[in-house]
Amino acid sequence: MVENERVRDGEENKIADTEEYIRILISDTGAEIPPDIINSIFEPYFTTKKIGDGKGLGLAVVHGIVESYGGTIEVESRDGRGTNSIIFLPETENTLSQKENNFKIIPKGNERILLVDDEPVIAQLGDLILSALGYRVTSMTDSMEALEVFQQNPYDFDLVITDMMMPGMSGEKLSHQISLVREDLPIIICSGYGPNSSVDDTTRGNRKSYLNKPYSKSEIADKIRKVLDR
Repeated sequence: MVENERVRDGEENKIADTEEYIRILISDTGAEIPPDIINSIFEPYFTTKKIGDGKGLGLAVVHGIVESYGGTIEVESRDGRGTNSIIFLPETENTLSQKENNFKIIPKGNERILLVDDEPVIAQLGDLILSALGYRVTSMTDSMEALEVFQQNPYDFDLVITDMMMPGMSGEKLSHQISLVREDLPIIICSGYGPNSSVDDTTRGNRKSYLNKPYSKSEIADKIRKVLDR
């Protein structure tokens, strides 16, 4: 269940930065989130799933997007009553009036991008962001299948964006296989674990670049244009 409404300043004690907020309430009837982990659910890479079932980046990305717009998220969970996730976002007019002097134009394009991330929510979110920027996106969650799609039509893509840590075939290996077919194709390798020797070796190639996760819309947009235009 999703609801939204305006909240006047002072009605919620955790949001007193502007006069009005839009409140979005998302409710479910599932099991309670244990009290000992509820404060950790938005931390990057925190997950209760088994290894290989997910990276724990979905909620961290959502939290980062909400905060980037000056909002916040509150979570309430009770046994037998499910969980309420409450998103507070400042009204657009207030946000624009406060930030109009710092407005930044985000670069766009119309190139064809192969996006690979084994976390479905990240792949879906990336597809939405890049499509909104004008790019023609093919998003996939299986690196082996992504390689097959690329090998069938290697000149259908102008850029590949891949996650580094993936089961079956890592982003590093996928990048190598793609470069064997098209050495000229630009590749952006994304990782949330920070630069290391493996990443550095991968990104030394002539057409390869590195981007830290989680990334903002402006960061990925700038990186894409930098890689494609050089």
